[in-house]
Amino acid sequence: MILNWMSSYGWGIVFLLLICPLIGGLPLTGWITRFFSSKNLAEVGTRNIGVSAAFYHGGTTAGILAVIAEAAKGIGVVLGARQWLPAHPVWELATLVALVAGRYWLGKGAGTTNAVWGVIAYNWRVALALFLVSGGLSMLITDRRQGRWIVL
Repeated sequence: MILNWMSSYGWGIVFLLLICPLIGGLPLTGWITRFFSSKNLAEVGTRNIGVSAAFYHGGTTAGILAVIAEAAKGIGVVLGARQWLPAHPVWELATLVALVAGRYWLGKGAGTTNAVWGVIAYNWRVALALFLVSGGLSMLITDRRQGRWIVL
C-alpha cells in the first residue's frame, strides 16, 4: 500500500517539498556571471545575485544566459508538476511558490524571473492579464512603494 502511494503521489510530494526549493536555491546566475566575468555577485554592487546584476556586472552574454537559466527553473517546475503531481492547477502554482521560497531562503534573491516565466508556463492568458492589470495600475499609482505592493 505504501509503495503504491509512493509511486503515484510520493515522488510529486518529494518534488514539491524538496526538489523545487533546491532548484530555486541553485545560484545559476552567480555561477554564470562568475564564469563570464570572474566577478562574484555576492561581493560587488548591491550584493544581489539577480538577473539585472548579471547584466550590469557580467555583461550582455552573462545577463542573457542568466535570464534563460532563471526562466528555465520557473518553467521546469511547472512542467514537473504536470508530470508528477495530480492534474490540478493548484499543484503547478504550489511548485512555483516552493521554487521562489527556495530562491529567497537559499539563494538570497527575489525569484522574480522564476515567477514570471513560471506563470507564463502555467497559463499564458493569466500571465498576460496579470501583466496588463499590474502594468496599468503601476502607471496610475504615483507612489513607488505603494505601486509595488499593488502589483504584488
